[in-house]
Parts: sequence; structure tokens; C-alpha cells
Amino acid sequence: MDVNEKIIKLLAQADSKLDKLIAGYEKDLLRQYKRSLGEIKKLIAAIYEKYGDSVRYEDLIIYNRLTNLEREIADQVKLLTNENIKTISKGLKEFYSENYYRTAYALESSLSVRLGFGVLNPKVVEASLLNPLDRITWKSRLQEHAQFYVKQIRQELTQGLIQGQGYGAIAKTIQDKTGLTANKVLRVVRTEGHRVQSAARVTSFSKGEAAAERLGIESVRTWVHSGNPREPRPDHIQMDGVEADDEGKFTLPDGTTTDGPGLTGIAEHDINCGCTTALKFKNLNTVSLAEYIRKNYDSFEEWKGERV
Repeated sequence: MDVNEKIIKLLAQADSKLDKLIAGYEKDLLRQYKRSLGEIKKLIAAIYEKYGDSVRYEDLIIYNRLTNLEREIADQVKLLTNENIKTISKGLKEFYSENYYRTAYALESSLSVRLGFGVLNPKVVEASLLNPLDRITWKSRLQEHAQFYVKQIRQELTQGLIQGQGYGAIAKTIQDKTGLTANKVLRVVRTEGHRVQSAARVTSFSKGEAAAERLGIESVRTWVHSGNPREPRPDHIQMDGVEADDEGKFTLPDGTTTDGPGLTGIAEHDINCGCTTALKFKNLNTVSLAEYIRKNYDSFEEWKGERV
């Protein structure tokens, strides 16, 4: 296995690790929604327990009973949203750091040369939470989803009471709306997770390229299509193997330029994109690295333990 083949293999392992990390956070978010739905159901069930299964809309309008119930539900959704934001923020930081270091490991271990990687600046990791190309932040999107979710619950609750539906029917409808909202949040974490994953790789590549250039090694970034059936975009399939220009920019078939997959700032390109990038060293057969050769590491964990 030559150097470039090893890099591709290790970067693929890094991508696989990130996919598992993202999946873990998705499960956390789903647990949060399940727990919150349980609390909302309890609030609604309490009304039926107090006034009977034949409770009418008119009964709850009196003394602001329905208004108070809706306020309690809105408070519960607010708690859920804040919990979502904390979870996603933590996840995005972990995704960025993990992919930065795993990319660094792929480059250094493939060349058996130190390229100057060290501890990430916490400010860089914190900055990764923001998408500079997105006018509406992911946090704002989550809050919009939450507001719409509360509106849907109010509508279903009101209609259910007016129609004389029992607790079971209303709870089922709200559960369905909860599932739809949760899916929107999962799409946010997947898209943002892929964005920071790609951004971290760009940062790591930039550092590796600069160090390699000082050693006389030429390099080029290449687009890698995921091969996943869920990523059927013809233009992204067409990008597989395409090299970046001298500035490290990729140009998609429609003329869009970007630093990498998930970084265009255009929804139709970024949402659910699973593409990634690789770095290829071009002139290794003309460069002597003998004096720079360092220890070979058997695993990422060993490398990180000594280098970070």
C-alpha cells in the first residue's frame, strides 16, 4: 500500500468514526424528544383525569385552564429545545476536533513524518459552531422548529377538544407531530455535523499542505463521493475524483465553488450530503524524506496520546 492509498484508507476510517459519533448524538436527541413527549402527555392526561374523558373545549376555556395548559406545554418544549442546543453544540465541537486530529494522523502516519500538528486552539473549535455562509443559524432553525411544534400541539389539542376526542386520540396525533419535528432536528445535526467534519478536514489539510510544501512535497485535494445510495445527486457523483484548484477550491458542475462538501452554503448541495475529501501527494518519488522519518504509530489513539 503506497502513501496515498494509506491516506485514503485512514480518512475513510475517520469518516466512519464520525458517522458513528453523529449517530450516537442522534440517539441522544431522540431520547430527549421521547422524554419530553412523555411530559407533555402527562400534562394532557392530567386534564382528562380531572375533568373526565368527556371534557369539552368550553370546560377548559373557563378560568384560562386551556391557556395555562398550553403555557406549560410551551415551557416543556422550551426546555427540550435548550437541551437540544446544548447536545448539538457539544457534538459539533467533538466532530470538529475528532476529524481534525484523525485527518492529521492520516497524513503524518502515512508519510511517517511529523507535519507540525499539535493541540487545537479552543477558539477555533468554538468558531466551528457558526456557519459563516448561513444567514439563519442552526440554533435559530431549531427555535423555529420548536415554535412551529408548539403551534401544532395547540392546534391538535384545540381541534381534538372541539371534536370531543378522548385522550388517546389527541396523544397519538401529538406523538406523530413530535416525530416530524424530531426528524427536522436530526436533519439539522446531520447537515451541521457534516459541515464541521468537512471544515475540520480543510483546516487539517491546510496545515499538512504547508508543512509538506516546506519538505518539497506537492499535494492536491480531491473530492470523494460517498457512494451512499442516499447521496444520489448526479453533480456530486460527477465530482468524484475531481481535483481542487491551486487555491484549494472545488467547482461543481453548476459553477458553485466551495472549499469542500457541505461548505457551499447552498441547501440543495449541503443538506444530507455525504461526500468528503482526500489529500494526494504528487511527487514523493522525487523527494527524500529519510532525515525526517519519525516513529510509526500503530493506532490513532497511540498517536493522539503522544502528539496532542
